[in-house]
Amino acid sequence: MSLRQSQKDIKRQRIFEAARERFERDGFDATTIRAIANDAGVAAGTVLLYANSKQALLQEVWRAEMMAVVEEAVINTHGGSLNEALLSLFSPLLRAYSARPNLARVVVKELPWLDGPASESHREDLHRFLEVIALEIRSANQRGESTAEPTSTADLLFTVYYGACWKLLKPDAPFSLEATIEWLAAQIAIVLRGSQR
Repeated sequence: MSLRQSQKDIKRQRIFEAARERFERDGFDATTIRAIANDAGVAAGTVLLYANSKQALLQEVWRAEMMAVVEEAVINTHGGSLNEALLSLFSPLLRAYSARPNLARVVVKELPWLDGPASESHREDLHRFLEVIALEIRSANQRGESTAEPTSTADLLFTVYYGACWKLLKPDAPFSLEATIEWLAAQIAIVLRGSQR
């Protein structure tokens, strides 16, 4: 790696770290590109070279924080019943969110409303995640454990998981992590019973 590339990587890391800290501390609406630039020690135009919008910065912060968690959860999902597989997929994400609730609140609130290139990137990530859920359902169907339609049931299960995120991250009266996972397990069981053909 050249010195120039190394310096660019360091600058990029400073920008995304400054964005993460601002989003976590101030929320999405109160965070500005100028504030991120000041915190990173660069010009506002430099920030926009690395991400073309505040939404794109949030998407990149989420990817940096969560993609490794998602990938590890996917690797460790296979085996056991469908309920167990789904809980082993969703629980690590809830654990990661509970460790950084302020940042997680921003992510859970804002990511569904991204637009432009940030939205396209997020949609691709979400599509891959939904495909993993659908794959688990197909596997359970092949084992005779389930007769659920994979695609629509995966969408519904993701919606239930998203509801668990909201319960965990409510600022006024959040569920504990354990209570959230228990609630999610009960909801998964209801969805799977109701989605049998």
